[in-house]
Amino acid sequence: MHDQPLYEMKPLTRFDDRVADYVRFRPDYPDAAIDTMLSGLGFPGMLTIADIGAGTGILSMQLATRGALVVAVEPNEHMRRVIEKHDRILTQDGTAESCGLKDESVHLVVCGQSFHWFDSRRALPEFRRILKGLGRLALIWNMRDHNDELSCGYAAALRVASGDHPAARRSVPVESVRESDHFEDFREFVFPHEQRLSVAGLIGRARSASYCPAEGPAYDQLVDEIEKLHAAFAEDDGLVTFRYRTQMFLCEPAMPSDE
Repeated sequence: MHDQPLYEMKPLTRFDDRVADYVRFRPDYPDAAIDTMLSGLGFPGMLTIADIGAGTGILSMQLATRGALVVAVEPNEHMRRVIEKHDRILTQDGTAESCGLKDESVHLVVCGQSFHWFDSRRALPEFRRILKGLGRLALIWNMRDHNDELSCGYAAALRVASGDHPAARRSVPVESVRESDHFEDFREFVFPHEQRLSVAGLIGRARSASYCPAEGPAYDQLVDEIEKLHAAFAEDDGLVTFRYRTQMFLCEPAMPSDE
């Protein structure tokens, strides 16, 4: 199983029973990351953005509140149904490999916490197809901060509970983009980010992962470990600070050769 690519592990349905926890306990993205993502593209109210693998619409909403028109492309009906209504968000049933949008129809393609589930060999040409020539591709992940003791303990407990599932120990899979003929000027940014979570929130954050067991001895052990971690790191208000390193990668569509 560990050599199997994530896009072969039922990515279209594996979050069916995680939607409620995803909505409540997944973090948003740092404002500074959104600023950098949009920088140089023009007035946000004039932008059309495709949020590919939009999930429950966390990133879509942040971009829509900046004024952009966001097409939230999400193949999972359960997730698509809970995307918050907003007059600048349209929902689209589609995948990264076949999103259903017109050629050169968007200024920005974003993938928030989703690109690792795509078949990049097919997704990257699709992203290039729908992007305008002066557009941009943005890949962003909230990665647990492994310099933080709470984050390290949480990651270890979840890795054990999941049976060391590949998605639990992944690094960001961007080499395919860096080496792609479809995009150029590849660059990386890192931003600090954090969530304040109760013990129920920290457990819910774990449950939102598709590889987290939903019940049984492994789940019970995970809950016990998380409760101990929360007790060890809780502050005076009863919450812990869960820290992330938000990694973002930007690049532009490669221009056709004159040859």
